[in-house]
Amino acid sequence: MSASNRTQLFRILFRYLPFVAVVAALGHEGAHGQQNNITRYNQVLGQWDASQAARTNVNRGGTGSPNGRDQCNRVGESYFQTDAAAGQNVWYCTSLPSTWTNAAGVPSAASLPATCTVGQLFFDTTAGASFGLNQCAATNSWSEIGGGGITYQGSVTAGAPVVAVSPNKIQSLTASTTCTTGFTGLYPATCATVVLTGQNAQVEVDNVVVPCGGSICPAGLYRVNLYEWITTGNCGPSDVNIGWADTSQAQNYDLTGGAYQTASASGVGAYVGSVAFLYSTGVQNITYTLLPGSVVLAATTTLTSIYITLERLE
Repeated sequence: MSASNRTQLFRILFRYLPFVAVVAALGHEGAHGQQNNITRYNQVLGQWDASQAARTNVNRGGTGSPNGRDQCNRVGESYFQTDAAAGQNVWYCTSLPSTWTNAAGVPSAASLPATCTVGQLFFDTTAGASFGLNQCAATNSWSEIGGGGITYQGSVTAGAPVVAVSPNKIQSLTASTTCTTGFTGLYPATCATVVLTGQNAQVEVDNVVVPCGGSICPAGLYRVNLYEWITTGNCGPSDVNIGWADTSQAQNYDLTGGAYQTASASGVGAYVGSVAFLYSTGVQNITYTLLPGSVVLAATTTLTSIYITLERLE
């Protein structure tokens, strides 16, 4: 080979050596889309411009909350939780050692997500003002923690928490089962109501059981409320006696005997009203008895309307 040919060959080799080196470093098609892995500790001191990148992914990720499981070594690290509710996926390392904080606010939608991890919050926009906000207290289990406004029943002590109670919850706690044994709802609770209209005030009615959920009223303190008035005739209101058993014996009380009433003791519009308290041991039924009106001015039938309400106080 002549000297000139050797010189030309060297020129060609030196021209393509950088390209060969790049291909050797990056592999086949290395400069045209080959994936490269950066390992160990690397630090960018200048600028990192990814504005022309086809895509970027700046968070490491996985399923489940990183708290207590995925270690962070520097404040500012980020983590993407792939199975979290939309908008609540990104976590940041806020302090060391390994304290993660979710970066999102409370996500909201018209229904709760099917899955959740402990500690997540979600606002159900269709639940109304009382119970829109929910917390994930157990895996894939949401529980209501209240929303706009607080409704409470009972006294509030300084420093004590106020528990939000919706009107529906109050209604459920004061249903017909409130006077059964083991009730843990709200007092006072209505156990029974008696409504008698067109009742002949001259006819005696003995020992009618006041029902408490279909059984004997359980042991407890009760309040009996009475209101009665004459609608027809000239007789006075019936005497209403209430019967029960306390720790000593069977007891009986004349509700009309301690009543407030009109100046006229009889005739249309005459009325009585009374409130009495009793303690029942729950061994026998609470009953009422109607005795004929004490004042009879004429032989005509006298009609009366009677309303009795039995309430359990504790």
